[in-house]
Amino acid sequence: DMNMFSKSEKYYINKMRDIRHKGTDYFLSSCERFTEVSSKDFYIDKARFIPSGLPRNDRFFNTTDEQRTIARNAFCKKYGIPNDNLLILYAPTFRGTHRKQEHIDNQVCSQEVAEAFVQRFNKDVTFLFRSHISKDSSMSDHFDNNVKMIDMTSYPDMQDLLEFADVLVTDYSSSIWDYCITNKPGFLFVPDLKQYNSDRGFYTPIEDWPYHYAETIDQLCMAIKTYSQENNHQKIMAHQKELKSFETGNAIKCVMELIKQES
Repeated sequence: DMNMFSKSEKYYINKMRDIRHKGTDYFLSSCERFTEVSSKDFYIDKARFIPSGLPRNDRFFNTTDEQRTIARNAFCKKYGIPNDNLLILYAPTFRGTHRKQEHIDNQVCSQEVAEAFVQRFNKDVTFLFRSHISKDSSMSDHFDNNVKMIDMTSYPDMQDLLEFADVLVTDYSSSIWDYCITNKPGFLFVPDLKQYNSDRGFYTPIEDWPYHYAETIDQLCMAIKTYSQENNHQKIMAHQKELKSFETGNAIKCVMELIKQES
């Protein structure tokens, strides 16, 4: 559905869609909007979509506070992070296409943004930088040596990072939808919003996403300093209601039932 593909790329994509259509028995869905969009995008009948939520997100419902604290403390100890630091996960998605990627400067893991978080949350800050798994490793990222930052690009489980982080900063990453289940603070930094929207487009307007967005660092810092937990919660709830979320923490049970039915 993106505008940036050539005719030959579109031809290949449609061939892959046909193969996927014939080879898929079930498709797990996180929300009603996902079912509506993906059934058309993948050429898979709506009847094959299961309103289960995603197994990877069950942990956000079923992990106890004690279990989460123990796991987070072990993570902090492994990477030499004080337990009382504010963990800021910055996870931008890649730009361009897999064949022709574009670089984006890392402006978020900076002293200016760190000071905004310290002012609002009154805690020392550690940034956890997570580059997109598909990003070309030859594209080096600029890091501000004046802030504490740990590169988590090679960390094996993104869901761990979403659970341990106190705050998520991202752009157009699908991690937004998983993270909003936790009801923790989140911010969208989208300096290339107009270009990205022109190249790819959005199924849901960015104004209806679960977090406020900023197109400049100054706007991001202001959003951080004026962060309201109540407003954050209301925006998340409105978003989940609009998309009609299926996430309840029971996706794994649903998958097990499907396997039993087919065995």
